[in-house]
Order: sequence, then structure tokens, then C-alpha cells
Amino acid sequence: MNSTSHSIICYAPAEKIYAIISDVQRWMGLFEVTREVSIVGTGENHLLARISANINGVETTWITHRKFQPEIHGVDFEILTPMPLVQAMRGQWRVIPLTTGSCLTLVEHHFTIKADITGLVEGIQTRQEALDYVLRAIHNNSGHDLERIKAFVEQDSPTANPLAYHFAIHKLVAAPIAKVYSFLREVNHWPKRVPHCEAVEVNYDVEGRQEFFMEISTPQGRERFRSIRICHDSTFSIDYFQPQPPRVLQFYSGNWLLHSVAAGTQVTAHRHIIINPEACHQVFGEGSITDYQQRIAANIIEATEKYLAASAE
Repeated sequence: MNSTSHSIICYAPAEKIYAIISDVQRWMGLFEVTREVSIVGTGENHLLARISANINGVETTWITHRKFQPEIHGVDFEILTPMPLVQAMRGQWRVIPLTTGSCLTLVEHHFTIKADITGLVEGIQTRQEALDYVLRAIHNNSGHDLERIKAFVEQDSPTANPLAYHFAIHKLVAAPIAKVYSFLREVNHWPKRVPHCEAVEVNYDVEGRQEFFMEISTPQGRERFRSIRICHDSTFSIDYFQPQPPRVLQFYSGNWLLHSVAAGTQVTAHRHIIINPEACHQVFGEGSITDYQQRIAANIIEATEKYLAASAE
């Protein structure tokens, strides 16, 4: 079973976000990739829907069974007629209120690839190519959908946080995906291979769940922070958040998404931050909220590129 996880921070009430994820009939006007939605059947707290959408440039139709859990702002789904190459797929949407007045909006997919994929999709000849194809579809569409949900629910939202900033980093690494992922996963090796990483103290690393403290060198001195990560070995992806981030931040979360391509590994890294303006003033001096956000983002991008450069060595 392969698994993926995608998330985004939305500054809106959980009920408003849940209203979007639970109503597939609104998706056609909200998500650009969605072409058609029709309800096949309904029942108490569940429904069947037929959805047509653009998947990797190809219009694809499937039937999904969706079970609603409004008490936890959740939707569980199972794809009854999966896309080509996929034997079975299920997953869940969750909206998790946070203490920052925002919500973590999360979508997970769990799927298996068919044993025989011969002739199902043009250009796909091996099961690894099939896995890469499906992962690319999930990553592209899930990321797009979450961005659209965020933009929609935060329109005129009184809870929108002006201190929050979201950005993505895209980088091609000239190394095999297994090598790049192994480097990103094995944090205990970072002090020897990443210039600004001074120390890593791993509290636990069990079945892809990790917690560690890390010390880095910055122009302002050493920083120590705590990170919790979930590593998805089967899909070469990592989700994380920092309950104790660097002092210029109130909140920090993100992910690493890796795709195998002919030239090596295509890496997408999403980052979500909420700045601490008082600490930013102490560290950086006078500046606007936007100045601080962009400066911190630039530092994160520089650090990310250092990790990826080291992963290819």
C-alpha cells in the first residue's frame, strides 16, 4: 500500500472548510481540473458520486463512495472505479482546528498499483513508472485543490492571519530519487554533510515517525528547534511541523515531495510559516510584516537548497 499526505493551513472556521470538502458538487466551480460531478446515490451520512477531472493532462472519470463525519470535520472516501493503473484507492479529508485560530486541512490517499499495467497508459511500461505517474497526479491535483480551498475560505475571513505566509520551492536534483530521499530521511547524518547544521539529537525514529532537536548556525548565532516528521517511504515524501520553531517564528510546517524524472529527482517543498514580529524586530531590525516574511522565506529557501545540494553528493 502506497500513501501520500498533503496539507495546508487555512485561516477560516473549520465548519467553513468542511462545507467545501464535503460538497463535491461545489468542486466543479472551485477546482480547475474538475470537469463534471454527478451524484449517483445518497444515504445517511454517505453518498456515491461520479467525478470527471483532468489527471496528468488526460480526462479521467471515477466513482467515489464518501462517508461524512461532521463531528470531526472529516470525510472518508473509497474510489470504487479507480483511475487506470490503480488497483484500489481510499483516503480521508480532515480539518483540524489549531491554537493559532487557524485550521490544518489535510487530505491523505492510500492506494495500490495493478500487478499488470501493460497497455493501460501510453508510455507507461513498468510498475515503477506507473507509481510515479499516479504520485504525480495525486501531488499535482491535491496541492492545487488545497490552494484553491485556502483562497476560497480565506476571502474576507476575519480570522485570516496577516503574519502567515505560504510558499513552495521547486528544484531538480541530478541524483536518483532513492538517494535524495535517503538523505532527507536520515537526519542523523546532516551535521556531517550540511554546512549550517551543527547538531541533531534524535529522540525517536520508529516506523517513519521521527522527533528530533536540531541546532543550526545563522548570522545571528545558533538556533535550536524541535521537529516532528512523518516519513512515507513508499511514496518518497515527508510531512513535518515544528512545535518549537526558531524564535522568529510562531509556527512552521511543511513537506518534501519527490518525483523520479529522467534527469534525476524533481523536488517540491511546501513551507507554511507564521512569523513572530517582536522576535523579527530584535533579530532583523526595523521592517514591515512583508519584509520579515520574505526575509525568512529567503533564508528557508537557501537552507533547502543546501540540503538538496548535499543530497546529490
